[in-house]
Amino acid sequence: MDNTSYISLARATSLQRRLDVIAHNIANMNTTGYKKRKMVFSEFLVQAQRPFVDRDVREYKSVIDERTIRDVEDGTHLETGNPFDLALSGTGFFKVAYNNGVAYTRAGNFALNANNELTTIGGRQVLSGGDQPILIPQGAQDISITQSGQLFADGLAVGQLEIVQFDDLQDMESIGDSLMITTQEEQPAPDAVVRQGKLEQSNVNPILEMTRMIDTLRTFQANQKMIEDHHSRQRTSIRSIADPKL
Repeated sequence: MDNTSYISLARATSLQRRLDVIAHNIANMNTTGYKKRKMVFSEFLVQAQRPFVDRDVREYKSVIDERTIRDVEDGTHLETGNPFDLALSGTGFFKVAYNNGVAYTRAGNFALNANNELTTIGGRQVLSGGDQPILIPQGAQDISITQSGQLFADGLAVGQLEIVQFDDLQDMESIGDSLMITTQEEQPAPDAVVRQGKLEQSNVNPILEMTRMIDTLRTFQANQKMIEDHHSRQRTSIRSIADPKL
Protein backbone atom coordinates (compact mmCIF):
# COMPACT_ATOMS: atom_id res chain seq x y z
CA MET A 1 0.00 0.00 0.00
CA ASP A 2 1.46 3.39 -1.01
CA ASN A 3 1.59 6.59 1.04
CA THR A 4 -1.57 8.05 -0.50
CA SER A 5 -3.56 5.00 0.53
CA TYR A 6 -2.12 5.04 4.04
CA ILE A 7 -2.97 8.71 4.50
CA SER A 8 -6.50 8.23 3.15
CA LEU A 9 -7.08 5.21 5.38
CA ALA A 10 -5.85 7.14 8.44
CA ARG A 11 -8.18 9.99 7.52
CA ALA A 12 -11.13 7.62 7.11
CA THR A 13 -10.42 6.04 10.50
CA SER A 14 -10.26 9.48 12.11
CA LEU A 15 -13.56 10.53 10.53
CA GLN A 16 -15.22 7.31 11.67
CA ARG A 17 -14.13 7.98 15.25
CA ARG A 18 -15.47 11.51 14.97
CA LEU A 19 -18.83 10.20 13.75
CA ASP A 20 -18.97 7.78 16.69
CA VAL A 21 -18.37 10.66 19.15
CA ILE A 22 -21.05 12.83 17.52
CA ALA A 23 -23.55 9.96 17.48
CA HIS A 24 -22.86 9.31 21.18
CA ASN A 25 -23.49 12.98 21.99
CA ILE A 26 -26.78 13.01 20.07
CA ALA A 27 -27.92 9.80 21.76
CA ASN A 28 -27.34 11.40 25.18
CA MET A 29 -28.65 14.90 24.51
CA ASN A 30 -31.58 14.24 26.89
CA THR A 31 -29.48 12.48 29.56
CA THR A 32 -29.45 14.41 32.84
CA GLY A 33 -26.01 15.80 33.67
CA TYR A 34 -24.36 14.38 30.54
CA LYS A 35 -21.16 16.12 29.38
CA LYS A 36 -20.57 16.03 25.65
CA ARG A 37 -17.42 14.56 24.14
CA LYS A 38 -15.31 16.17 21.48
CA MET A 39 -12.27 15.22 19.44
CA VAL A 40 -9.01 17.11 19.67
CA PHE A 41 -6.02 16.45 17.47
CA SER A 42 -2.50 17.56 16.81
CA GLU A 43 -0.53 17.03 13.64
CA PHE A 44 3.23 16.71 13.58
CA LEU A 45 6.05 15.27 11.49
CA VAL A 46 8.15 12.28 12.43
CA GLN A 47 11.14 10.88 10.60
CA ALA A 48 10.23 7.77 8.66
CA GLN A 49 12.00 4.60 9.79
CA ARG A 50 13.05 2.87 6.58
CA PRO A 51 15.84 0.30 6.22
CA PHE A 52 18.42 0.54 3.44
CA VAL A 53 17.89 4.29 3.05
CA ASP A 54 20.89 6.62 2.92
CA ARG A 55 21.20 8.29 6.32
CA ASP A 56 21.70 11.63 4.59
CA VAL A 57 18.26 11.32 3.00
CA ARG A 58 15.64 12.33 5.56
CA GLU A 59 12.08 11.26 4.91
CA TYR A 60 9.18 12.44 7.01
CA LYS A 61 5.56 11.46 7.36
CA SER A 62 2.61 13.30 8.86
CA VAL A 63 1.11 11.86 12.03
CA ILE A 64 -2.24 12.87 13.51
CA ASP A 65 -2.74 12.18 17.21
CA GLU A 66 -6.42 12.27 18.19
CA ARG A 67 -8.17 11.78 21.51
CA THR A 68 -11.58 12.34 23.01
CA ILE A 69 -12.05 14.82 25.83
CA ARG A 70 -15.03 15.69 28.01
CA ASP A 71 -16.53 19.19 27.77
CA VAL A 72 -17.17 20.09 31.43
CA GLU A 73 -19.20 23.22 30.78
CA ASP A 74 -22.40 23.38 32.88
CA GLY A 75 -25.65 22.40 31.20
CA THR A 76 -28.79 24.49 31.58
CA HIS A 77 -31.00 23.91 34.63
CA LEU A 78 -34.54 22.66 34.12
CA GLU A 79 -37.08 23.67 36.77
CA THR A 80 -39.00 20.58 37.97
CA GLY A 81 -40.35 21.50 41.41
CA ASN A 82 -39.49 18.01 42.70
CA PRO A 83 -37.73 18.44 46.09
CA PHE A 84 -35.45 15.47 45.34
CA ASP A 85 -34.28 16.82 41.98
CA LEU A 86 -30.91 18.53 42.49
CA ALA A 87 -28.67 20.36 40.04
CA LEU A 88 -25.07 21.39 40.60
CA SER A 89 -23.57 24.68 39.47
CA GLY A 90 -19.82 24.79 39.04
CA THR A 91 -17.32 22.00 39.47
CA GLY A 92 -18.41 19.11 41.64
CA PHE A 93 -20.02 15.67 41.79
CA PHE A 94 -22.49 13.85 43.99
CA LYS A 95 -21.13 10.70 45.62
CA VAL A 96 -23.08 7.44 45.33
CA ALA A 97 -22.51 3.87 46.47
CA TYR A 98 -21.10 1.59 43.79
CA ASN A 99 -19.89 -2.03 44.11
CA ASN A 100 -18.63 -1.72 47.71
CA GLY A 101 -17.01 1.59 46.78
CA VAL A 102 -18.09 4.95 45.42
CA ALA A 103 -18.89 6.51 42.08
CA TYR A 104 -19.62 10.10 41.08
CA THR A 105 -22.42 11.73 39.14
CA ARG A 106 -23.83 15.07 38.01
CA ALA A 107 -27.28 13.54 37.50
CA GLY A 108 -29.31 14.70 40.51
CA ASN A 109 -32.68 13.11 39.67
CA PHE A 110 -32.94 11.36 43.04
CA ALA A 111 -35.76 9.50 44.81
CA LEU A 112 -36.44 7.54 47.99
CA ASN A 113 -36.21 3.74 48.15
CA ALA A 114 -38.28 1.41 50.34
CA ASN A 115 -36.01 2.24 53.30
CA ASN A 116 -36.51 5.99 52.82
CA GLU A 117 -32.89 6.37 51.70
CA LEU A 118 -32.01 8.94 49.08
CA THR A 119 -30.99 7.09 45.90
CA THR A 120 -30.27 7.60 42.22
CA ILE A 121 -32.88 6.50 39.68
CA GLY A 122 -30.78 3.33 39.36
CA GLY A 123 -31.31 2.59 43.07
CA ARG A 124 -27.80 3.46 44.29
CA GLN A 125 -27.53 5.21 47.65
CA VAL A 126 -26.55 8.88 47.61
CA LEU A 127 -23.80 9.39 50.18
CA SER A 128 -23.13 11.94 52.90
CA GLY A 129 -19.95 12.52 54.89
CA GLY A 130 -18.25 9.27 55.88
CA ASP A 131 -19.86 7.60 52.84
CA GLN A 132 -23.06 7.00 54.79
CA PRO A 133 -26.52 6.82 53.18
CA ILE A 134 -28.96 9.68 53.72
CA LEU A 135 -32.14 8.69 55.52
CA ILE A 136 -35.29 10.81 55.27
CA PRO A 137 -37.66 10.31 58.25
CA GLN A 138 -40.84 8.43 57.45
CA GLY A 139 -43.78 10.77 56.87
CA ALA A 140 -41.67 13.94 56.51
CA GLN A 141 -43.63 16.56 54.57
CA ASP A 142 -41.31 19.52 54.04
CA ILE A 143 -37.97 18.58 52.46
CA SER A 144 -35.53 21.43 51.91
CA ILE A 145 -31.93 21.32 50.73
CA THR A 146 -29.61 24.29 51.04
CA GLN A 147 -27.15 25.47 48.40
CA SER A 148 -24.35 23.89 50.42
CA GLY A 149 -26.13 20.52 50.34
CA GLN A 150 -27.53 20.30 53.89
CA LEU A 151 -30.85 18.43 54.06
CA PHE A 152 -33.76 19.34 56.34
CA ALA A 153 -36.95 17.39 56.91
CA ASP A 154 -39.76 19.37 58.57
CA GLY A 155 -37.13 21.83 59.80
CA LEU A 156 -34.79 19.22 61.30
CA ALA A 157 -31.32 18.56 59.85
CA VAL A 158 -31.16 14.98 58.56
CA GLY A 159 -28.00 14.88 56.46
CA GLN A 160 -25.35 16.61 54.39
CA LEU A 161 -24.62 15.83 50.76
CA GLU A 162 -20.93 15.33 50.16
CA ILE A 163 -19.93 17.21 46.99
CA VAL A 164 -16.39 16.50 45.73
CA GLN A 165 -14.14 17.52 42.87
CA PHE A 166 -10.92 16.29 41.22
CA ASP A 167 -7.78 17.79 39.71
CA ASP A 168 -8.21 16.20 36.27
CA LEU A 169 -11.78 15.84 35.05
CA GLN A 170 -10.53 14.15 31.88
CA ASP A 171 -9.12 11.30 33.97
CA MET A 172 -12.57 10.06 34.95
CA GLU A 173 -14.08 6.94 33.41
CA SER A 174 -17.76 6.74 32.47
CA ILE A 175 -19.32 3.44 33.55
CA GLY A 176 -22.94 3.95 32.47
CA ASP A 177 -26.04 5.16 34.30
CA SER A 178 -24.50 8.68 34.34
CA LEU A 179 -21.83 7.44 36.77
CA MET A 180 -18.07 7.95 36.69
CA ILE A 181 -15.17 6.50 38.62
CA THR A 182 -11.58 7.63 39.11
CA THR A 183 -8.49 6.71 41.09
CA GLN A 184 -7.81 10.37 41.90
CA GLU A 185 -8.00 11.67 45.44
CA GLU A 186 -11.26 13.40 46.31
CA GLN A 187 -11.21 17.08 47.21
CA PRO A 188 -13.95 19.27 48.70
CA ALA A 189 -15.85 21.37 46.15
CA PRO A 190 -16.43 24.64 48.04
CA ASP A 191 -17.59 26.51 44.95
CA ALA A 192 -20.27 23.97 43.98
CA VAL A 193 -23.84 25.18 44.50
CA VAL A 194 -26.81 22.81 44.93
CA ARG A 195 -30.06 23.91 43.26
CA GLN A 196 -33.11 22.14 44.69
CA GLY A 197 -36.07 21.43 42.41
CA LYS A 198 -33.92 21.62 39.28
CA LEU A 199 -32.05 19.21 37.00
CA GLU A 200 -28.92 19.91 35.02
CA GLN A 201 -29.54 19.13 31.36
CA SER A 202 -26.85 17.77 29.06
CA ASN A 203 -24.60 20.40 27.53
CA VAL A 204 -25.14 18.97 24.03
CA ASN A 205 -26.31 21.42 21.37
CA PRO A 206 -28.29 19.14 19.02
CA ILE A 207 -28.27 21.59 16.10
CA LEU A 208 -24.51 22.01 16.32
CA GLU A 209 -23.97 18.24 16.60
CA MET A 210 -26.18 17.56 13.55
CA THR A 211 -24.24 20.18 11.58
CA ARG A 212 -20.98 18.51 12.57
CA MET A 213 -22.34 15.12 11.57
CA ILE A 214 -23.35 16.33 8.10
CA ASP A 215 -19.98 18.02 7.60
CA THR A 216 -18.11 14.89 8.72
CA LEU A 217 -20.17 12.65 6.43
CA ARG A 218 -19.43 14.90 3.45
CA THR A 219 -15.72 14.86 4.27
CA PHE A 220 -15.84 11.06 4.63
CA GLN A 221 -17.48 10.73 1.21
CA ALA A 222 -14.90 13.05 -0.38
CA ASN A 223 -12.12 10.97 1.18
CA GLN A 224 -13.64 7.76 -0.19
CA LYS A 225 -13.84 9.28 -3.68
CA MET A 226 -10.19 10.28 -3.48
CA ILE A 227 -9.26 6.68 -2.62
CA GLU A 228 -11.32 5.34 -5.53
CA ASP A 229 -9.82 7.85 -7.97
CA HIS A 230 -6.31 7.02 -6.80
CA HIS A 231 -6.87 3.28 -7.22
CA SER A 232 -8.34 3.89 -10.66
CA ARG A 233 -5.21 5.78 -11.69
CA GLN A 234 -3.05 2.96 -10.37
CA ARG A 235 -4.97 0.36 -12.38
CA THR A 236 -4.66 2.48 -15.51
CA SER A 237 -0.91 2.87 -14.97
CA ILE A 238 -0.41 -0.85 -14.42
CA ARG A 239 -2.35 -1.71 -17.59
CA SER A 240 -0.31 0.83 -19.56
CA ILE A 241 2.96 -0.67 -18.34
CA ALA A 242 1.77 -4.21 -19.03
CA ASP A 243 0.56 -3.33 -22.52
CA PRO A 244 2.16 -0.17 -23.98
CA LYS A 245 -0.21 -0.32 -26.94
CA LEU A 246 -3.14 0.72 -24.69
